[in-house]
Amino acid sequence: MNLNQCTFAGNLTADPELRYTPKGMAIASGQLAVNRKWTTPDGEKKEEASFIPYTAFDKTAENMAKHTAKGLNVCLVGRMRTETWQDKATGQNRSKLLLVVEQA
Repeated sequence: MNLNQCTFAGNLTADPELRYTPKGMAIASGQLAVNRKWTTPDGEKKEEASFIPYTAFDKTAENMAKHTAKGLNVCLVGRMRTETWQDKATGQNRSKLLLVVEQA
């Protein structure tokens, strides 16, 4: 059995960037900041932030662009996807993990 479903709650680091393909499909992209707070066994308070790139398509993309903005706390549900490419400057293979948003 395979399962690829993720739910993240956090704050948008910028307004979603909306663009359209030549065939008219909407694509919105940006980053979600997810914070984690905890206390060490010594009582020291710690915090860390993770930044998750996301991409949304079609109506989800248009709705995100219309109804969300930088700093807004949102819950994004989707699947993780690995994007790979070759760096033009160095020729090195690169990759990144991103959230493909299916519900916002």
